[in-house]
Amino acid sequence: MVSDLVKWVSSHLLLIGLATSAVTPSLAKEISTGSGFFISTQGHILTNNHVVENSEDIQITLSDGRKVNATVLLKNPLKDIAILKISGSDYKPLSLGESLNVNILDHIVVFGYPLSSSLGSELSAYQGEINAWRNLNDLPLLQMDAKVNPGASGGPVLDAKMNVIGVTVSQLNPLRILQDSGVMIDGVKFAIPIDEVKCILKGLSIPLIQPKNEEFKAPVFDEIKPSMVFIEATKEPTASPVAKVETTGKNENSEAGLSIQLEAMAFIDRFVSAGESLYPIDSEKFYHDSVSYFDEGITDKLAIIKDITDHFNRWPKRSYKIIGNVEFLEPKKNDVLVSYDVVFEVSNLKSKIEGSSRMAVAIQRIDNELKIVAIREKILTRRTTKF
Repeated sequence: MVSDLVKWVSSHLLLIGLATSAVTPSLAKEISTGSGFFISTQGHILTNNHVVENSEDIQITLSDGRKVNATVLLKNPLKDIAILKISGSDYKPLSLGESLNVNILDHIVVFGYPLSSSLGSELSAYQGEINAWRNLNDLPLLQMDAKVNPGASGGPVLDAKMNVIGVTVSQLNPLRILQDSGVMIDGVKFAIPIDEVKCILKGLSIPLIQPKNEEFKAPVFDEIKPSMVFIEATKEPTASPVAKVETTGKNENSEAGLSIQLEAMAFIDRFVSAGESLYPIDSEKFYHDSVSYFDEGITDKLAIIKDITDHFNRWPKRSYKIIGNVEFLEPKKNDVLVSYDVVFEVSNLKSKIEGSSRMAVAIQRIDNELKIVAIREKILTRRTTKF
């Protein structure tokens, strides 16, 4: 049971998108951030679809600091491409090259706005090489080793002539690879070949500029910066946890699985609410006597009580709220794996921490009571404010 949880929590996705996501607890708004770049003088911006999908509002920050609203002109989820449009003209577009001419070990430069919640919305640049052509999930991809980080999604991959040959999109999940092969890898990133994008652009009548034919000599960063934009896409998360339940036929396993699923929904709701209690006992009672506890490994009840008590004492004010769907894996009669996202805000007299986490919990029925037997947390966003 516990080994299933560890596998599921850390690694049930092979590819990880390189957008970042933050949640503002007071407003219950989710903000996805990413990168983009001008492809015309008329305000057309190229980025990834996963940066802006399901967004209510999209704000663009230009290189001079101005903020403007953008509309979505085109979305292609299959190729993970989106075209945005802002008002105005005389923007500085990048030229689109030909990814067909890309060779293995070609030098590249990648631009983007990584880790904005930690580093701020300042443009970064990385160098690297093209390592391979790949085909994952029926999508051609350029594999590269440039050290891009979350937030760089939608940024350009440029060749030596400063023509765009790809759009940064994702990276391999290193924990998934570790699980499958026993090897810890890093630096495997992917870009959508620009020829895939140009096929989509043909029907939009966007006035693209001609690609450059000579190697670029001027300072690269200063030349590219005016073409870059920082993207903040706001959407309304689902206010209450709604699990997707599918049953096929009326057999004992499906009905038992559905039963514990419904019980686990209420159990998790009470567990999250207990985090706001004045009394540590209200939280510790959800745990079994022996738990695979976060990164601590197998932990007994006394150690868990101490950890919860220390947390409550350090952060007298605490707020937690589930957002989005609660996800279940293979619910059975007496055990179930549960995953959910939560926004949190904890504070004391000196500081406040707010952010969001993805939780994964293994629940078992023991002596006719549901108990947590394993729990993991992945911090998605975190911001500290000093008073």
